[in-house]
Amino acid sequence: MSTQENFVDYYAVLQVWPTASESIIKKAYFSLAKLHHPDVSAKDENADEGSAVDFKMVNEAYTVLIDPIKRREYDESFKRYGRTGQGKRDADKRSARLAYEQAKTAIKHERFDKAAVLLRSAIKYDETNALYCSWYGFCLAALNTNLHEARDYCK
Repeated sequence: MSTQENFVDYYAVLQVWPTASESIIKKAYFSLAKLHHPDVSAKDENADEGSAVDFKMVNEAYTVLIDPIKRREYDESFKRYGRTGQGKRDADKRSARLAYEQAKTAIKHERFDKAAVLLRSAIKYDETNALYCSWYGFCLAALNTNLHEARDYCK
């Protein structure tokens, strides 16, 4: 992990926030390991050969993030190398997508206040995605607050 070119965002690999607890990391790992395990993915004829995440990378991310010492060292490297140039843009898009996925769950449970906060975060990371803006406007309208802002975001 000493150079910027080789830096891998393990949080994005496991699809968790950098503040995720050990239990959340374990849950994400087991979910992704089942999905990307060679025995399972080899049977899937539609599997993308060049997918960005593979079983080896999921294991590597889990090994680093579950160990407190390795995770602290990784976090220090993350601050140094993980958020610059193209890597920053990619990480921002992944953060936006993660916030959006969590917002969809909140909307399903009619937690529009929580969804609005998550979608606002997604827009901050990726303001070009119309889907985030549209759903943010929907949540504002559902909350019956800032209706002019809701209308603008829905456009």
